[in-house]
Amino acid sequence: HEFGHYVYHRLGDPSFKNFDIEASQYGATASTENFAEWYAEYRMRGKKDIPNNLLELFKKMER
Repeated sequence: HEFGHYVYHRLGDPSFKNFDIEASQYGATASTENFAEWYAEYRMRGKKDIPNNLLELFKKMER
C-alpha cells in the first residue's frame, strides 16, 4: 500500500485518478488512498477484479 503512494506521486497527474470503483472503504476516503489500495491488491493478488484502466496502467508500468 505505501509503495502505491510512491507510484501514484511518481506518475504526476495522470487522468486515471478519478476512476469510480473504490478498492475499499478506506480507499473511498481519497484518490491517493484508492490508488494505493488498488496497487496493493494488484501486487498481492494479481489482476483479478482490478479495474481495466488501472490494470492497463499497472501492466504498462511493468514494461
